[in-house]
Amino acid sequence: MGFGSGDDNLLILVDPYDFNPDTNETNIGTSTGTDGIETIAYHNESGLLYTVNYDRLGILDQATGLFSPVSADSIGAGYGAHGYKVFYDIDGMSFHPYTGILYVTFRDHGSNDLLIQVDLATGQHIPGAFNGDDYAVMEEVVTADYTLKDIDDIAFDPSDGQMYASINNSGTHNHLVIYDPSDGSIITDIGHTYCEIEGENINDIEGLSFGCDGTLWGLTGNKTIIEQNDRLWEIDKANATLCTPRLLTHGTDYEAITCGYFGAAHPSPSPVPAIIDSGDYDGDGTSDIAIFRESSGLWAIRGLTRSYFGTLNDRPVSADYDGDGTADIAIFREGSGLWALREISRVYFGSSGDLPVPGDYDGDGSCDTGIFRSPAGLWAIRGLTRTYFGRSGDTPVPGYYAGDGSKAIGIFRAGSGLWALRGISRIYFGGAGDATISGDYDGMGSWGVGIFRPSSGLWAIRDVTRRYFGNSADQPIPADYDGSLTDDIGIFRSSSGLWAIRGISRVYYGSTGDIPVTR
Repeated sequence: MGFGSGDDNLLILVDPYDFNPDTNETNIGTSTGTDGIETIAYHNESGLLYTVNYDRLGILDQATGLFSPVSADSIGAGYGAHGYKVFYDIDGMSFHPYTGILYVTFRDHGSNDLLIQVDLATGQHIPGAFNGDDYAVMEEVVTADYTLKDIDDIAFDPSDGQMYASINNSGTHNHLVIYDPSDGSIITDIGHTYCEIEGENINDIEGLSFGCDGTLWGLTGNKTIIEQNDRLWEIDKANATLCTPRLLTHGTDYEAITCGYFGAAHPSPSPVPAIIDSGDYDGDGTSDIAIFRESSGLWAIRGLTRSYFGTLNDRPVSADYDGDGTADIAIFREGSGLWALREISRVYFGSSGDLPVPGDYDGDGSCDTGIFRSPAGLWAIRGLTRTYFGRSGDTPVPGYYAGDGSKAIGIFRAGSGLWALRGISRIYFGGAGDATISGDYDGMGSWGVGIFRPSSGLWAIRDVTRRYFGNSADQPIPADYDGSLTDDIGIFRSSSGLWAIRGISRVYYGSTGDIPVTR
């Protein structure tokens, strides 16, 4: 949430894993019809997006962005340790993950901010919620050099129920603090929000929220340092460090952030075309657990067959080359450009240094042989096309991105995180060290871009999910292992032969040096 043209609030959908300011924001409508929103919170139970405009609780329409008050009444006024207070300037809000109670903070100018509980049905504060008081006084942060009283936002950690807050002094000396929501006392002052890489403090964290995967995110406004203004930050809740911000440009003075299951509307699923390079060796509609052992040329398909085909340094390129609905055992021999398709054909296409990129590029239901020649950016698909797309150092990422059954040419440029999908889109997602894991993770019939980050085991699928599964010793092996027409997250751990398919199975098949051939 930021301010758009005309100083009205503007609701914006942000892709936190897209670092490109040209593509990472989508406006929801043109205005909320308000100018006093400084906090938002998604209500998981109802799927509604709550906010407060000055002192009025309301709901934001997720299609139009427009604000609707819950009732004609304001949050109100009440008594507590600081006497009678009118709650007219709400800065922070968050739902408790266990009780579902909505907590909000009131900016009591010149004094400590106050914590209030709000009734969703009436839109008013809950009287006597804090041991008989109508509000709790939020303890200030006191250091040798400054005192902080301005709480810009709060966020409950869904994993343990702790309440985090961003507190500063009119945008300066920003600290991350854990508070006790029962009385407003400080449990832990984690410290100044700080970027170790830049060696500087990050101030004016206006918005704070835990993401749907448990990541803590913060938004900076535009009151202090230009280089820090209007950015989305990933915060380490243990030490308050944050770096690598995402620049936001659709609004200004961003103040509110929340996570919810409200993406851009998806079209109704169309019939899912058969993916002919899926690793389905028996035609039953599921990908099979299978390995290629290049030292001996062994192909071992779990529960189906063991066969010897190929030799050392051959690249496995299994796919359905004859259109019969089953994956065929096949190898590409780089030194000679040989494509050997078991019991089908032997052709020569490509040369030393070429990367094999088989797939159904014309949508006829059978796999085509093809190569990517990195130094020249050449894509050569046998019998179909020769085109130049990409450059030296790019990783080929062809895939079924359009959902029409035809494989599209694409490259991933790790240095910048660029995904360039020919004729479809240009996206920035991921970076150096990430492995590409494109696939259909939402069952909509088309592939999306995704990365596996070995250093942390992160699976980040753009616009779909973010999960941690596996580690730096694992190879990512996404495929449809249960016939659901949706790709599953999975890893192969060569050192032990472990196949771990998230939510489906764990089996041991293969050993050190084996190459998984599921797709």
